[in-house]
Amino acid sequence: MMTYNKEDVKKIALDLVKEISANINLSIKKNNFNDIEQIFLKSVNSVIYKYKLKIKAKDIVFNLIKEHSKAPLYNDTLFFLERITKKYSVIISSDACEKMVKRITEKMPGIRKVYLSDNLKCYKGDKSGKFFQAIMKDFTISENEILHIGDSYGEIDITNKLKIKNCLVIRDKKRANYSLNSSYTVTSLTEVLEILDTDN
Repeated sequence: MMTYNKEDVKKIALDLVKEISANINLSIKKNNFNDIEQIFLKSVNSVIYKYKLKIKAKDIVFNLIKEHSKAPLYNDTLFFLERITKKYSVIISSDACEKMVKRITEKMPGIRKVYLSDNLKCYKGDKSGKFFQAIMKDFTISENEILHIGDSYGEIDITNKLKIKNCLVIRDKKRANYSLNSSYTVTSLTEVLEILDTDN
């Protein structure tokens, strides 16, 4: 029976995150959508094979989705939403499935709608911009009426290409200098409130 220490587990977890990201990017590149559960399963199987783990991939995927659904909100989220939803329509967009986000979004006040990759059958980073175009069509709005707030470089890159104003949230202040040409770069949602107050 193989045993793993904390460093081993950390390394395996980091590899799994990299595999998930790589498989999403591959799905986008090949224009062949795989839902998030398929992405997780493929990624977990790769890690199981690499480390010769004696565990069922489906069990890991089940727990990944379950734990994600229990993720706590950041400390500034509720304050931000309570302020922002009084003046703006706020939607949530996520590369996820219903099971991953339902419990989380239910805690968020004033949200108009939730858009998920599994429902739209494309990821936010899709080079064609299908994800964001679906939102604009649904709300009958144009690019200049949106401020997209995100924490991944892929979504900042695609919103730049679509001429959508964006705000990159980097909560790790050590990485905050890397803005990827985002319209704004912040380390908290509170800073987004300041930006909107300045712009209006």
